[in-house]
Amino acid sequence: MSPMTPARVSLLLAASPEQTRDHGWYEPMELLERRGTSKTMHTERCDGAVLGQPTPVMRERAGLPDGEHRPWIQRRRDRWESRPR
Repeated sequence: MSPMTPARVSLLLAASPEQTRDHGWYEPMELLERRGTSKTMHTERCDGAVLGQPTPVMRERAGLPDGEHRPWIQRRRDRWESRPR
């Protein structure tokens, strides 16, 4: 893994949808500094995630070395046709 790419990514919840509705938009970093707390909603390891690695075009554009890329293949039509009727 390149030093420029993260090992894992965490999604944090700074404000609930209700708080956003009641108080309006916010700058995430300002809110985090004011409140001092956040809740980790999900953590994904980039080396094992299907969409966790940059595509070959993105790697070339950023000057990163070649690496493994697993495309995200969704078989929606197969599932749609195999559904019970």
